Amino acid sequence: MERKIGEIFEYNGEWYQCVKSANCNECAFLNNNCAYNPNFKCSADDRKDNCSVIFKKLEKVGEPYRRWLSPFNNIMVQRYRLYGRNVIMPDEPIMLLEPNYKNSVEIEIKQIKEDMEEKKLNLKPFDIQKAREGKPVCTRDGKKARIICFDRKFYHDGYNYPIVAMVNDNDNDNELVHAYTQDGLLVGNMERELDLMMLPEKKEGWVNIYRSQIYNTLEKAKEAYKRTYNDNNYFKTIKIEWEE
Repeated sequence: MERKIGEIFEYNGEWYQCVKSANCNECAFLNNNCAYNPNFKCSADDRKDNCSVIFKKLEKVGEPYRRWLSPFNNIMVQRYRLYGRNVIMPDEPIMLLEPNYKNSVEIEIKQIKEDMEEKKLNLKPFDIQKAREGKPVCTRDGKKARIICFDRKFYHDGYNYPIVAMVNDNDNDNELVHAYTQDGLLVGNMERELDLMMLPEKKEGWVNIYRSQIYNTLEKAKEAYKRTYNDNNYFKTIKIEWEE
């Protein structure tokens, strides 16, 4: 495959840019059998444009963040530094040239958009009964939320939205009002970043450790699980924390 000069492409989960160059010193695939890889036509003799090129790995700038494209459409993106403004971008995923940052591009990160926030926060599916009991809630993308009513009478497009919640706007300290279905969804039966989720509750407790309870292997510990111990074996009491 012949990559055009300036083209951005993904290879093995990383992003690269095809750059015109007379030598291979700065190529990301130097000494990696690139000459035998059909993905990397770099010699002028093998290319239709008669130009020698290298493939430079794009450098990440900062951490992933959320880019708002419209009030109801936003994506997770990662900013990368480009090698010149002559850029050819693929149709998928979404890529945005950022004019406020010199020589950089924002690339949509689909796996982060779908999974990152929930896994990072260890969020649980929304449970209206637990929410009624006062259990903490937040949005799917981790914004603070507090429910102010569960019995609003409002139907739209065949869906009932009985829950009203105040959601923190992370860009400032303001709270925005949103209505939700009884399943905590902002829009019908479609998942959105502002859907309600259950925050895990942090709990703590204390356990006693006995000297005869310390084993070299997991198997030995399981064998002695039901034994009882006297105070002579007492080692220490420690605090433990967990989430539910």
